[in-house]
Amino acid sequence: RYQQAIENYDRTIAAGQPDVDYALFQKGISLGVLKRYEEKINILGRILMDFPGSNYMVDALYETGRSYFILQQSENAISYYLKIVNEQPLSSYVSKALVQLGLIYYNENMPERSLAYYKRVVTEFPGSPDANDALLGIKNVYVENNQVDEYFAYVQSLGGDVDITIDEQDSLSYLAAENIYLNGDCEGAIPAFENYIRDFESGAYLVNAHFYKAECQLKAEDHLEALASLN
Repeated sequence: RYQQAIENYDRTIAAGQPDVDYALFQKGISLGVLKRYEEKINILGRILMDFPGSNYMVDALYETGRSYFILQQSENAISYYLKIVNEQPLSSYVSKALVQLGLIYYNENMPERSLAYYKRVVTEFPGSPDANDALLGIKNVYVENNQVDEYFAYVQSLGGDVDITIDEQDSLSYLAAENIYLNGDCEGAIPAFENYIRDFESGAYLVNAHFYKAECQLKAEDHLEALASLN
């Protein structure tokens, strides 16, 4: 009953008791659950402005960043996440903020920046849940940019803590080639599918690879090669 919770937190805030910062934070969280994100940002802003030494200051920074992210106001979200990373380096929220920064730059189609933040999480917080999230983000960046070999090399450089099975290599190599095809780049898709077929002689996606390669070869009027692919 979040609306009722908000009304009770308002009474605490109005009374000016010592736990006002806690009430402000919980009211902000309740507003967020109700998807009233701008109100949430304003309430959490009172903690940052009026209670700079509060135990909930870093929580407020992170939740404000999340709210701006949901509102698709990336620049504002970035500024709050960077405040955590740069001004609160010992906080448990640093790894979470770095993951969010990686995600924002991934969504903004800035792969190099995205990778830089994701890799910081893997390096500085190895084995943590946030490092696992970062590894997933790293994989997505490399696959979408047809850099599967770079991804394999990166994972290998991490040592025995992270491993990629043959089945996953098969899947990722095919997905990278398929992404090129789905983006309408037949010129780039043909060699990508050829590499996949060469590297995975018993691959799980050979039928698809030969078929899509044939379609691209037909578009290029390379009929003999297309016939070989279809056969």
